[in-house]
Amino acid sequence: MYKSKLLDAAGFEKHGFTKRAGGVSEGPFESLNLAHDVGDDPEKVAQNLRLFKENVGVDMPLARVKQVHGVDAIDGGEIAQEDWTVPPSVEGDAIVTPKNSTVVAIQTADCAAVLLADPETGAVAAIHAGWRGAAKGVARNAVRKMSELGASPGSILAAVGPCICLMCYEVGDDVARLMPESCDPVKGKPGKFQLDLSFAVEVSLIGAGLTTPNIERLDACNSCFSGELFSYRRDGGTCGRGLGFIVS
Repeated sequence: MYKSKLLDAAGFEKHGFTKRAGGVSEGPFESLNLAHDVGDDPEKVAQNLRLFKENVGVDMPLARVKQVHGVDAIDGGEIAQEDWTVPPSVEGDAIVTPKNSTVVAIQTADCAAVLLADPETGAVAAIHAGWRGAAKGVARNAVRKMSELGASPGSILAAVGPCICLMCYEVGDDVARLMPESCDPVKGKPGKFQLDLSFAVEVSLIGAGLTTPNIERLDACNSCFSGELFSYRRDGGTCGRGLGFIVS
């Protein structure tokens, strides 16, 4: 898995962004698909999740959400499951939890999984941030919920996980108008732009009160790294999902 040097240095060693190798799924879901809702064999997904839990190495409940490209930040304690193979049922796109309570995880395959951690309180969060969530303010809602747990935005650390890169992500002017600072026009294609999603997420985090030195963007593209990461766009909409996770 990919890891954040920033989070490691702050003592949040139990975190990561999973790669696609190391599981039992086959075909377009090969091999460590960790999502229930993409058409994979449920038994293989369950086995992958058991392998994932073994690799994480903690005996704590897992909190996940049914992601809808929205902005709701959910209390991880209210949805956590002791059995990591149980599919999520509560809709949301961010999960927040206090210290020593649960593991929070977000699934992605082009969108960014964003992990937040507050060294002062131990509170953590996992955010699903595509262009819709970044534009609507999902990061802001997650930071607000962490603030309710005593965290100060200026002390929160963030790791923006692998996501589709600028060169692989073409969008229309409807998206570019929402985040013009993160888009470049495509030469010879009027009305088309390339979106730097990772940068757009960083802008949204800064808008939520985080500081630039406390934000790390991992340099890995889902679409470019075909051997390591799932990509919805590259693979025509049928693929597995990785998880971005952090232990409180």
